[in-house]
Amino acid sequence: LYIMGTTRTRLSILNLYKRCIQSVKRIPSENHRLTYYHYTRDSFRSTNSSLNLLKRMKDAEEQLDRMNYYHSIRDQQKNPPMTNATTTNLDRPPPQVDSMKMNKIASNEATIVGNWIMKAVSFLNTKDVQLYADHLVKDGFDSIEIIEQELIPDDLDFMKKAHKRALVRYLKGREN
Repeated sequence: LYIMGTTRTRLSILNLYKRCIQSVKRIPSENHRLTYYHYTRDSFRSTNSSLNLLKRMKDAEEQLDRMNYYHSIRDQQKNPPMTNATTTNLDRPPPQVDSMKMNKIASNEATIVGNWIMKAVSFLNTKDVQLYADHLVKDGFDSIEIIEQELIPDDLDFMKKAHKRALVRYLKGREN
């Protein structure tokens, strides 16, 4: 985010950046952590006009909320709440799936995959990156590790030919 305007605005942006970096440091996977670190750093360094500054700050806050939500889910899985010994799983109602939370998780995964795609094929436009990332996540390629270990050219048939060739070339270059 390009820092313009008042001292208060600058301090708000710097505080937001600091919170984003603190959240990034909590990501357990080194690969994901590095991807998010570079994405966050580059997002805050980009020099656009102040016209869309508020929108970009709102987007950064939403990204931070998603990361913090991810951390809270991971923390809950590591430390499940204590249950009463007399309560069984049959006594409890089935867990309800919160579609908003699921959308946030899917969006977070699509962001990670989208960042990886942009790194691999930098000439793509944002619309294509979002489309490709959503498609890969829907097909189960929801992390960089899975993409780099399991993705084969046949999995990319939904892409435009030139984009597919560039991505396949990138993947082959990583194999060597």
